[in-house]
Parts: sequence; structure tokens; C-alpha cells
Amino acid sequence: RGNDMYRLLEAIKSAQLKLKMDLKHVCEHQSAFTIEQYASYLSMQYHVTNGVERHFYAAAGHRDLEPYPKLRKFLVQFAEEERPHYKIAFNDLKNLGREPHPMTLDAKLWHQYFLHMAQTKPFVRLGATCF
Repeated sequence: RGNDMYRLLEAIKSAQLKLKMDLKHVCEHQSAFTIEQYASYLSMQYHVTNGVERHFYAAAGHRDLEPYPKLRKFLVQFAEEERPHYKIAFNDLKNLGREPHPMTLDAKLWHQYFLHMAQTKPFVRLGATCF
């Protein structure tokens, strides 16, 4: 198991370095993103926002929020506001004649991590919303 975790951490480190280098290249050599780059961004937004309301419902239902009924009510309303946002990215992709790319590992990990945080440490998840 330790070896698997090491490989995972190395893969994450490699992906972060590749992203940094790709962004640096774009900033230095391109005046704008290509359609494919924009479609990749929209696909990521589609996957990250699709189902995100579950995080806020889970946080609202957590026992740590029992003393804060107004916050709970706000989180339920916020979840409903956030729920359809994935459709914006989907419609932009459709207007480009594209479909969302398959969900990437980082988007899957993001959902798993933050849904877990909402269920176990809701204030961590709420803090992440600010970024």
C-alpha cells in the first residue's frame, strides 16, 4: 500500500509540474487559449460542478451545524443555486459543437475528497468554497 501511495503522489507531482509548464508555455507563446483548451476547461467545470450540491446538503445535515439553523438553511438554498451550474458549461460545449470530455481522475478525486469533507468536517468543505 505504501508503494501505491508513493506512485500516486509521484503522479500528482508530475501532473502538477506538467500543468505548470503548459501554463507557462501558453502565457509565453500564445495570446489566447485555443478552442480545444477552452473545451477542456469547460469539461472540467462541467464535471466539478455536476453534483456539487450533494456536498452542501451533506454539510447542512452534519451535526456540527446543529447550532446554526440559519447556516443550514443557507446551505440548502446555496445547493439549489449551485445545482444547475454544470449546465452552463454543457451548453457552452454544445455551442462549440462538443461534448464534455470524460471525467478526469483529478475531478473524480476532487468530488470524493470534498464530499468526504462535507460529511465529516463540514467547515473544511465550506472553507474550500471560498476559493
